[in-house]
Amino acid sequence: MRFTLLTSLSLAIGAVPAFAAEFTYENQTAWSDISPTCGIGARQSPIDIVTADAVYNEVARDFVYTNPSLVFGMITNNGHTIQYTLNDASAANTYAEGVLSDSDSTFSLKQLHFHWGITVSNGSEHLMDGKSYPLEVHLVHLNTKYASIDEGAANADGLAVIGLFFEETADESMGTSALAAIAEYAKTNNSVEFMDGATTEKIPLNLDILVNQSQILTTKRFYTYEGSLTTPGCNEAVQWIIAEGVGKVSTSTMDAIRMAKHTTDPRRDTDGIAPNFRDTQALNGRVVTSSFDVDGNGSTINSVGPATWLIAVIAALTAMVA
Repeated sequence: MRFTLLTSLSLAIGAVPAFAAEFTYENQTAWSDISPTCGIGARQSPIDIVTADAVYNEVARDFVYTNPSLVFGMITNNGHTIQYTLNDASAANTYAEGVLSDSDSTFSLKQLHFHWGITVSNGSEHLMDGKSYPLEVHLVHLNTKYASIDEGAANADGLAVIGLFFEETADESMGTSALAAIAEYAKTNNSVEFMDGATTEKIPLNLDILVNQSQILTTKRFYTYEGSLTTPGCNEAVQWIIAEGVGKVSTSTMDAIRMAKHTTDPRRDTDGIAPNFRDTQALNGRVVTSSFDVDGNGSTINSVGPATWLIAVIAALTAMVA
């Protein structure tokens, strides 16, 4: 089957379902009071990806990916994360073709947001063989047969989210310093919109930079599994695609991101957004699929066929001040 992951910016909408509002990361057990699914769901996210247990899908390497270099949009600090919502005025399409479990589908990129910790030792939501990274970027895509993120979140095939890991480096030439610009704009909890041609100051997102950072296109190495949103209501509507490759982000950039403040909220122990990652959840018998042979021996004995899991690849983006 054919899978298409498309960035159609004319469809760009807000980031998360309306119900993902009042919650804290300090008391995650209380999330089930907001949505019972957070406590009793069987396909919750994030998870610890045990690479030795991943099942190889050889068909996953048969993908084609096309992307524009730049898109434009709006930066917000919603009190839980820094978010970039794609601008309707950006006339660009990004799409990947690969494998889908049951039918042709198109997923449109709506927004990207960030999860990070207070120190270099943690911050990512997903783990890789028990290892946490200081930053994880999520690219949220909506199945275009649904009209909104809310509608997509109500359906098992509604959303596809790309997860990209970043590790800190003292090297200031890694090309990710624009993430600091996003943090600077968003940390005051103000919404700033940069329309194509509407102002002299724009925030373009460079798709190519993160493509090179994660190496997801050049190596075609990633993991995928069926999961959920990682904030309440924890809807089990997400096909997760987690890049194996790890990007680099400078320490100064991470320091700026960690400065992002939460809106005034007496329920929180601190006034900073960080840490804003959910604890890992039980796998509950789910299979994590890989796009490559983890053992490196070329064997396909344990590989799954093209109609088993969604395997999709998209490269991601980072911000760059024009």
